Amino acid sequence: MDTTIMIERLKEFDGIDYAVVVERFCGDEELLATCIEQFTEDTGFGELENALENKDMSAAFEAAHTLKGVSTNLGLTKLYCALCALVEELRGGKGENADKLFLSVKDKLNELKSIVFQ
Repeated sequence: MDTTIMIERLKEFDGIDYAVVVERFCGDEELLATCIEQFTEDTGFGELENALENKDMSAAFEAAHTLKGVSTNLGLTKLYCALCALVEELRGGKGENADKLFLSVKDKLNELKSIVFQ
């Protein structure tokens, strides 16, 4: 996708704190767009899903926690909040509602992908 178009879509996307994150990127909107595009394809999402399918709550926690950190650095507020809820559910090996919370993460990720790849 044309980076200029993606930047315009990201500016209008209500799932990102665009002004704050662009400042964090020293005004480099193209770098931000590239980082967000790469993040949407991060293997951590697949690792998280596999860990949940295998009931490996420790691995799921690690993957979700890492994705949470990246999402906050990229200003992806909705995805960050969904990941926070999942991380807290997984903390200490719990996970009774992890599958349901992961669906929320996937929804937010798919919403972001529709902005990035549309």
